[in-house]
Formats: sequence, structure tokens, C-alpha cells
Amino acid sequence: MKLADLKGKTVGVCVSGGLDSKTICCVLQDAGVNVKAFSANVGQPDEKDINDIKKKMAPTGVDTTIVDVTADMAEICFETLKCQAMYDGGYWNSTGIARAVTVRALLPEMKKAGCTVLVHGATGRGNDQMRFERYTNVLDPEFGVYSPWRDADLLKKFPGRTQMVEFLAERGITAFVGTKKKYSTDANLAGLSHEAEDLESMETSMRIVKPTMGVWPDQAPDEIEKVTLKFEKGRCVAVNGKEMAPYDVMLEMNKVGGRNGIGMKHALENRIIGTKSRGVYEAPGMEVLSWGLKYIYEGIMDRRSTLLFQQLSKLVSDQIYDGRWFDPATRADAVAPADPRGARGHPGVGRQGDGGGDARPLQGQHLLREPDGPRGDDLQRSRQLDGGLQRPEPAQLAGLCGDPERRGEDARQGGPDRREVRRSHDDAGDGRWFRMNLSAVFFV
Repeated sequence: MKLADLKGKTVGVCVSGGLDSKTICCVLQDAGVNVKAFSANVGQPDEKDINDIKKKMAPTGVDTTIVDVTADMAEICFETLKCQAMYDGGYWNSTGIARAVTVRALLPEMKKAGCTVLVHGATGRGNDQMRFERYTNVLDPEFGVYSPWRDADLLKKFPGRTQMVEFLAERGITAFVGTKKKYSTDANLAGLSHEAEDLESMETSMRIVKPTMGVWPDQAPDEIEKVTLKFEKGRCVAVNGKEMAPYDVMLEMNKVGGRNGIGMKHALENRIIGTKSRGVYEAPGMEVLSWGLKYIYEGIMDRRSTLLFQQLSKLVSDQIYDGRWFDPATRADAVAPADPRGARGHPGVGRQGDGGGDARPLQGQHLLREPDGPRGDDLQRSRQLDGGLQRPEPAQLAGLCGDPERRGEDARQGGPDRREVRRSHDDAGDGRWFRMNLSAVFFV
């Protein structure tokens, strides 16, 4: 789609209030396009007042609609955590999940305003151009998408930011080329992504980034701060004994993790278009919550379940990155434990001196390892009695395919729904006995 194709149409421009947003809106108006601006409140911590975006866009003469999606952001954060879906280098792709929420929320608002085309300011060298277009095509195939920075005529007219400033100045709009910060930042409730400009040089230290949500690990307090998280169905429902909604949990854990220097990541990632990109990422709340949930998963999954989970987690991570959150293959329910009752517990998490996570005692139901179970020496004696081999007992298979009538009879008689099982010979390397609640089925 070219600029000339938009004449006479009503378009919705995704704006941030910056130089690109102002330039795009003015260019469109000059071309005879009816322009309306939209922005999503995704809980960005670097925006003190989300309504400032309206003030920044006002000089262009375009009305801006702000859509609050903070609750949706918290929800997608929880779904991503449930999948433990981290991208290259083990970082939380906060920008990727925010694009899914943003497009899903803005499209209905744009349609209400009479818009038929979504306009975004993503560059032709990055991932967001793909995400905006894919999500628009999936959610509303009839809705058009225009990418100004893939329009050859506009690229020729604006080869750099200096030309944009000059263009706006001619219209009496004050704008600046940029700040002293030598990298770009995208922020939302899940975290911040810092990339481009000076960070593209491998000789530039990642420490040029000034954390927004917290501090670098070596700047964190020496004293360990302990936090207790309560999970139900794979979701954190309480922090330090206080029940909270997902959004409040994210706000609280962003504060806790941030001040303790947790969640700072550095990665050389593989972009959708095949290039490499270097980034520095902040996601303190996601990191702390993920360690708590990971600790529970370790307690309820056996080795093969863990392997399958890790493979599917990688798939979901790639899907999020590629702008495919709404694809059938990305369904979180297909990755997290199928019976979410198994993902329940009260893990404690503390910060080590180097800023890493420190797992504290775990309490919960459906753990494979019971504190009153026999230890390694007991199992060793058992092996000797069995002629050096453990008798394989397919208890896990029984949990999936066992006689439901028999299980119902056990329940009616008040019998325990817990059965003692042994791992088969090739799974018994750690020398432990286990108890397992067979209702905790891991996967569909």
C-alpha cells in the first residue's frame, strides 16, 4: 500500500507522541487523508502520565484516543509466565506480547471511529512491522495496513530524523532530533527493551543502558529480600500473604525485582527477517515470578514431562516473537500442565548477592517428592533386593489411562488419591522415591 492509495480514506495511526508519530500524521493529512490517532496504555513505566501523549500529538491537529489495556497486559504476562516462554538469550520478549494486546484493543476502537486502515511507524528492518501486519490480518482480514517506513517515496523524502524535524518546523511544530540517550527503548508492564544505535556496536558495553525499572545487580542492596508467592493453577494469586489481582502482582513484583537488580538481560537475538539484533532487557517482575513458578513445575513434572514442556515453551516463545500469539499452535493451555491444579504451591524466592534468584522452601500439593518418602539409602537397599534393578511400575500411565470406575470407587470408599510409585530403571538416577497425585495430568 502506498501513500497515494490512502487519499480520502480514514486511517488510525498508532502513535507514541514522538517525532515519527508527528511526522507520519502530518504527512498523511497533507496527502488528503482523514487521520485519527490511537495509543494503548500498556503500563509503560517510562510514561509518567499516559495522557501526555495527547498533549504531544495536539500540535498536529489530530485527536488521540488512549485505550487502557493494563489488565490485558497483566493477563498476557501471566500466560507467558505459565509457558516460561523466554526468547534468545533467555529474556522476556515484552515488546512481542504487548503488540498482540495493542492491536487487539486498538482495532475495534479504530473501526468505531470509521477507520479502515491501520498505520504504524515500525521500521522496515525490525520485527514490529511483521507483528502489526500479522495481528491485523488475523484479527480483521478486511482491515488495511499501511507502513510509512516501507514506502519508498517517504524514505526518499525523510532519509533521517533531521529531515523530519525540518518538515515539522515548517508547520510550526517544535521537535528535536533526539536526546543524549544513544539507544531506543520500548516499554510496557512486562518490561523494557533497549536496542539500536550505539548498542548495535559489539564494542559498546551493555552498561550504557540506564535501568528504568530498577538497578544493575551490583547496585542492589547487600541484604537479601525474601518474598513468598502463592500460585494457584499456574498463576500468582498472592504476594507475602496478600491476595492481589494480576495487574497488582505485576506492579508489586516489578518494584521488588527492580530494586534488587533482578531481570537485567543481554542478548544477540535472531530477528524475524533473518538479521541479528543486540538488546538489553529489563523484566524484574517476570523474572521473579518465573523462578517461583519454575520451582513448582520442577516439583510436579518428571523428566520426560519437563523435556516436552521445554520444547513447547520454546515453540510458544518463537510464536510470540514472530507475532503469532493468536495462532492455534500458541495456545498456552497446550504447554502448561493440562491439569492446572498441579501448579499450586508457596515458593519462597530471595536474591543472592550477585542478583540471581535463590529458591527457598517449597510447600504445595501434587509434588513428586514427598518429605516423608524414603531417602537414597533406602532405595539402594531396594535395588539390591530386586537384583540390582527397579521393577518398572507404569503408575503415570495409569494416571492417564487407568480405569475411571476404579478411581471413582477409591474415592467413594474414602481411600487416598495418592499412590506410591517408583521410577523405571532409567529414570532412577537420583535415587529417590516419589509420591504422585495421579489427577495431576501434565499434558493433553
